Amino acid sequence: MVYDAANPRYPGLTPARLGVDFPALIAQKDEVIHEYRDQHYASIVAPDEEGSNAIQVVPGRAVLVDAHTVEITSFDGTVRYLTGEHILIATGSAPFIPGIPGLAETPYLTSDLLASEEDMELTTLPRSLVVIGSGYIALELGQMFARFGSEVTIFTRGRSILSGYEPEIIEALTDILREEGVRIITKAQIRNVRRESEGVTLVVQKHGSEHTFTAERLLVATGRRPNSQEIGLERAGVAVDAAGAVRVDQHLRTNVAHIWAAGDVIGRETESQMATPV
Repeated sequence: MVYDAANPRYPGLTPARLGVDFPALIAQKDEVIHEYRDQHYASIVAPDEEGSNAIQVVPGRAVLVDAHTVEITSFDGTVRYLTGEHILIATGSAPFIPGIPGLAETPYLTSDLLASEEDMELTTLPRSLVVIGSGYIALELGQMFARFGSEVTIFTRGRSILSGYEPEIIEALTDILREEGVRIITKAQIRNVRRESEGVTLVVQKHGSEHTFTAERLLVATGRRPNSQEIGLERAGVAVDAAGAVRVDQHLRTNVAHIWAAGDVIGRETESQMATPV
């Protein structure tokens, strides 16, 4: 809406500048997230027509003990075991964080920055933003902040953004982003990151020489990794691929006949198969 107002599509419309109250937008976002989660949770635990709970929600950390048993450790330390004829794995995914020197000591945002209650959640609009990564998530968020008014620079190790996509798409999106003021640095190797008093500094190697870039905030958007570790898949005999995604067939069945998997935990190639409808 802010961008469209400033860049009307049709002749005869006068460009207009809309003010952006970023904290208010964040507050509205949080409200929508909480409302959606509350409503969805209520629909899951609601009694059926006979007054019984068809679905029981057990809070805690769950791991597979064997192919039929799940161990659940509650937040107070209590442990209980549940068994089932069938098991569904829908643990989602988490941002992949590269091992860049200095990154662990530097505050940064991830692709979950719009998730409620994240420690590094953004509450004010940064004057400038550097983005490590050039996949669709990095580009969507980079463009969003640029349209809000942030100075955005995107770094990619490859020769272009969106590695693996058709050249025509890459060229078109690159032109669009640059026309909107997004700076794209290709063939960039991030050597280290450090925290500064007023933001972050990146040391980047390109064409054999090092360059320094500074910004108020840093966004790391280098992809996502399936949440398949430390949940006992190996004890249940469930196979995963090299990226850690649970292997499934066209029916979302794993190599263990009575165990199924859905959502981000099965990887990007089948990401349209979501465990939670939106």
